[in-house]
Amino acid sequence: MNAPWVALPRAPAALLGRFAAHASSSMRPCQHLFRQFSQTQPWSTMQEKVQTIPSYQPYPLNTRPPTQPRNEPIPEKSIASTIPEVHETQPPAQQPQTQVSPKTAPSVTTVGAAAIPEQERQKKTEPAQQPKRKLRPRKAAIRLTPSAVARLRQLLNQPEPKLIKVGVRNRGCSGLAYHLDYVDRPGPFDEEVEQDGVKVLIDSKALFSIIGSEMDWIENKLSQRFHFNNPNIKEECGCGESFMHDYGTMALVIQGYTFLHQYAASWAQSVPKKREGALKCGVISSARINPAALIHPAETHPDVILYAIASRDKATAQAAAKSYKFQKAYGSYDELLADPEVDFVYIATPNGLHFEWAFKSLQAGKHVLLEKPFTSNADEAKRLVQEAERCGKVLMEAFHWQFHPASHLWRSIIEDRAKYGRIIRTEARMTASPGIPHGDIRWDYDLAGGSFMDCTYALSFTRYALRAGTPEEVVSAVARPYEKDGRVDEAMNTTLLFREQTGELVHSRVYTDMARKWIGGVIPRIWEFPSIEVETEKAVIYYYNAMMPHLYHYISITDKATGISTTVKQYSGGPVWGDVTTSNGVKGGSTVWATYRYQLEAFVAKCQGKDPAFFVTNEESITQMEVIDACYEKSGLGKRPTSQFLQ
Repeated sequence: MNAPWVALPRAPAALLGRFAAHASSSMRPCQHLFRQFSQTQPWSTMQEKVQTIPSYQPYPLNTRPPTQPRNEPIPEKSIASTIPEVHETQPPAQQPQTQVSPKTAPSVTTVGAAAIPEQERQKKTEPAQQPKRKLRPRKAAIRLTPSAVARLRQLLNQPEPKLIKVGVRNRGCSGLAYHLDYVDRPGPFDEEVEQDGVKVLIDSKALFSIIGSEMDWIENKLSQRFHFNNPNIKEECGCGESFMHDYGTMALVIQGYTFLHQYAASWAQSVPKKREGALKCGVISSARINPAALIHPAETHPDVILYAIASRDKATAQAAAKSYKFQKAYGSYDELLADPEVDFVYIATPNGLHFEWAFKSLQAGKHVLLEKPFTSNADEAKRLVQEAERCGKVLMEAFHWQFHPASHLWRSIIEDRAKYGRIIRTEARMTASPGIPHGDIRWDYDLAGGSFMDCTYALSFTRYALRAGTPEEVVSAVARPYEKDGRVDEAMNTTLLFREQTGELVHSRVYTDMARKWIGGVIPRIWEFPSIEVETEKAVIYYYNAMMPHLYHYISITDKATGISTTVKQYSGGPVWGDVTTSNGVKGGSTVWATYRYQLEAFVAKCQGKDPAFFVTNEESITQMEVIDACYEKSGLGKRPTSQFLQ
């Protein structure tokens, strides 16, 4: 059975170069690994070298005795003359003088201090030709073993000619994994390697990661796969499926650039005129997530008006209202809920306060968009849903990632049983590196803090993929307690046994960490974006950056028989939104819409009594909290405390 791959991203070396360091080669356990690439020697072109040669400088004629002819005995000294100093231009040695009769002596012309024979002077001077430099064949970027050549020849022997490109993807427990794909033609900067009649392309962005490697094909009783022997790697993942090197820190720069690109694209959207009957939104809390999660999406929605914002400090609320053009600002949450003009509220308070203010909002006759996790535990979730049903109001947990077209495409792929077979296992993770700073409310036990609460996305990825309820069994749940409060999980590593829709059992690993250890204690794992990998009978399907696919994402599908991967992306349309005319007047939404904008589109439609394209049901939210409670109980920490408002 193939070793599992854990998803992590890459950083293109072609853009920002190598940040490499020499380190001793070692093997470490699979979960916390880091590979470094060695640094190559600097090089310069022949033209640069020629330009550095000093120009010719005149020198006096040599007055030293002439050297002995080659056929005379060699003197005792091994060196006949002094060694020239650096940059000294050494004149040619003088030849022994011979007697010449006046009749045969050629006429000479004196020019300055030198005498030049007349015949030589009359000859046409021709510049000396430099010998042509012989260019040695350039060493190939990678070398193919005979077994790899044979396997590649089989893969390339098909009716429609194709090329195989080798690259790297953000995968595996160490950061990067090799990636093979069929292409019709080389990219503009791809490197071409030909050996024994087989051509392979090297992705230009992966060249620094692969150069000097040996590509081999391995077949045994457990697996059939391509294997790369990479001399640049200093440390190797225990499972052998992934590697990592020093320019991992570049991922933040690349992702930052992507974010700025998407943010700039959002400015291209014109602010629509608000329609008659548009819903008036109230925001409870001044949380930092507010602009991304609701304010900016509401600005581009014709049926949403930014009406009021509340904070426990009125000055803070007034500052936010001025910045984001809210009509009203309140110094308490109760004041906002008492305003009859507010149609729905968005709640982004600390976890432990979700139940109280969502419950009060429903009682005040407001629809509620509630941040995740839904509540502190399943008991609160059930009571809150009961109140929503009693009041006849819309209550929805804000799992925004589930509304994005990329997520719908990903699930449609893994549910193609005819093509990929049943699901065997899943592996999801969400980590923070650098970690959450001390003193943050997410470390507060009384406010339902902990990594499995804050990183609830990882469990959501898993259950969404399987369309699963509660697991058949919590096989294991191991918590790493927070050093300042042992009741709070700094990290949680769980193994769950789910039964998917086909009735088959699926092993699922969920890993969360709010203080992910740095590589060697000096390099944060900033490339570890929330992701999930699903292995089926015939393929490994990986969804990178599932939490924020609008910034950047990809879905890779690796064929287990050939090792060849294909990659797809989806920013609008897709299986769910493709035929839906959205509020911007077009089908499928927009490529610049964030996950939060798609979420608001569905939530508003539900509040207006329409049938939304997608929705997170209250039953799903209750089940999510039941699984979280079960994992906490299994770990020995116990479920998060119930709000005093319910007790």
